[in-house]
Amino acid sequence: MLLGEDKNRLPGMGLELVFQPNPWDPGRRSPKQPRSLRYSMVPMTRTVSSEYRADIDGLRALAILPVVFFHANLPGFSGGFVGVDVFFVISGYLITSVIQNDIRAGQFSIVYFYERRVRRIFPALFFMFAVCWVLASCLLYPEDYERFARSLVAATLFVSSFLFYNETGYFDGLAEEKPLLHTWSLSVEELYYIAFPVSMMLAWRLLGIRWAIVFAGLAVASFVGSILAVKEDAHSNPAFFLVHYRSWELLLGALLALYRDRLKIEAGIANWLGSMGVLLILSAVFFYTSETPFPGLAALVPCLGAALIILAGGEARPTVSRLLAWQPMVLIGLISYSLYLWHWPLLVFFSHWAGRSATYWEALALVTSAFVLAMVSWRWIERPFRGAGAVLSRSALFVLAAGLMLVMVVLGTHGIVSSGWPTRYGEEFIALAEAKADRDPRQEECLSPRQDVKGCVYGAEAVSPAMVLWGDSHAAVFAVTLGDLARSRNQSLRVFTMWSCPPLVGWQVRGQKWQQQCAALQEQAMTMILSSPSVRHVVIGARFAGVKQLPNAERLKAEQAFLDSLDRLLVAGKNVVIVYPVPELPKRHGVDGKLKSRVDKKGTKLVVMAREKFLAANRDLFQWLDNLQTRSELIRVYPHEVLCDQEYCYAAKYDEVYYFDQHHLSLTGAELVAPALAAVLYDNQSAEVGLKSQD
Repeated sequence: MLLGEDKNRLPGMGLELVFQPNPWDPGRRSPKQPRSLRYSMVPMTRTVSSEYRADIDGLRALAILPVVFFHANLPGFSGGFVGVDVFFVISGYLITSVIQNDIRAGQFSIVYFYERRVRRIFPALFFMFAVCWVLASCLLYPEDYERFARSLVAATLFVSSFLFYNETGYFDGLAEEKPLLHTWSLSVEELYYIAFPVSMMLAWRLLGIRWAIVFAGLAVASFVGSILAVKEDAHSNPAFFLVHYRSWELLLGALLALYRDRLKIEAGIANWLGSMGVLLILSAVFFYTSETPFPGLAALVPCLGAALIILAGGEARPTVSRLLAWQPMVLIGLISYSLYLWHWPLLVFFSHWAGRSATYWEALALVTSAFVLAMVSWRWIERPFRGAGAVLSRSALFVLAAGLMLVMVVLGTHGIVSSGWPTRYGEEFIALAEAKADRDPRQEECLSPRQDVKGCVYGAEAVSPAMVLWGDSHAAVFAVTLGDLARSRNQSLRVFTMWSCPPLVGWQVRGQKWQQQCAALQEQAMTMILSSPSVRHVVIGARFAGVKQLPNAERLKAEQAFLDSLDRLLVAGKNVVIVYPVPELPKRHGVDGKLKSRVDKKGTKLVVMAREKFLAANRDLFQWLDNLQTRSELIRVYPHEVLCDQEYCYAAKYDEVYYFDQHHLSLTGAELVAPALAAVLYDNQSAEVGLKSQD
């Protein structure tokens, strides 16, 4: 992203060949070669007569500021993410302008094209990679470090867009925990520019002046594909991350470059176009939200705005162009690439260090720091490699680039194969970090939004199920434990679980990508339970706190759906067991290593929180579950009674870790609750059950 050419050049301005030193190829002349003939043999040795457009640097500023403010969660910039789309258009326009001029002059060189790209991208990018690696080594615990290592390899090879597309599952790290997440846009651009220059050359040779037809067709195909993907899924990961869905934005800029010199725009029209362009971009910045179906059709608004501003500029010099050419805007545009590289890692590493997101004032301080770093990076990292007097010859530059890529791939590979480099910490910590693997080995099979939702069978699989476990991922943690209990009595357990899919027939999380699969699972679970005489017990679990946090109207619908589902089960004569919520570790402090500032050590114990604090935080939720229309038929199990003593609730005790992440019990933790489950299922204890832990 932010990868436009160093010079904002207008297409069709013409090329002037002169005999003067080539700033990109220092030292190429043979000692015996006359200086006036030095470049006669070098394909790309020429000076381009061009007009620098300060308004495009200003447009870069208009794009980068909303992105930075959006990522910093500053109020008023809920749609700031559209700045990335603006940059795609700018990049497509500037680079296509350069390539078009070179091709028309018969002087285009793939080698020279990629030399410019390397000089533009690599210095600041790999300096950022190196600093991030140092910070990750110091701040990230094994699971986060392993995730960082994967992203480091992918970003180095410019395929991180594919990695992050595939890392959007329920148990993957949150976006704000990934320091290199922002490199997805670099990946999109560089994958695009692998094929685009060659495509332009072929189109020019085969179609001549009609070459733009090819790119117009590709742009339409990409745009339609993005619209269809977002129509299918309002927050389509493929449409957001993958290059073939994003290419139309770069191609929009490319088409603008191909036709720009044919369009003569009067000053009055240029003023109108420029003003409309700014209005389109700002309307998206201020009125779009994370709930806006995106990219798809919605991305057309900021992209069209950027195109109109570029189209209006140039000779007409409308008011908008003059405002964008204001020196502070131009300066921000000049440092926009470095600013984009630095702002996101600063925000992410701060959250890892502090164990929470930045406050408003902290976010402002981090943004200010990003501007300072961007200025330093632009002045002393970017500029020395570009323009007249650029350091390193072409061959040395490519060798250095290859070496940097190799180093980063090696560092990333080490982090992957070592499972997050846990030897940075002591044995006690390693035991905690390894708790992430203490989970159901069938989780991927039995806890996923599949189309063929049939439920998994645990225990003695050859016999008809006597018990059903139904709910979301918080219920799924008991599958192995209940399966073992069933097997010990030569019985089987049927499990119907899915991420964020509570046991409420007729209600699903709005906007959920697997909403239809969830609805199918709910119906199938209810049908199977009611039609199976062998099923005596139904164990229900979910993160019920999510229901209580819904807006009032939606919460009432969910609560009614829950009551209706319980009614149907109880009328059918089933024993219904509700497993209550477990204490949750503070956000970002799962036992995979995030137990930091908010977790106190008590000898060989790790405290989650005080028992009274847990009960106070969940008082309303427990009261709602306790008072479900005073249904005495319901059986209740309170896991906190075995996870807490009279003073504290624990994440670990005596080398046993009870969670595999922030709020999901590990197999060890679920096993602690097994006696309470056995008591209500097999020992005819119908009272509210909870076994006190033995300290």
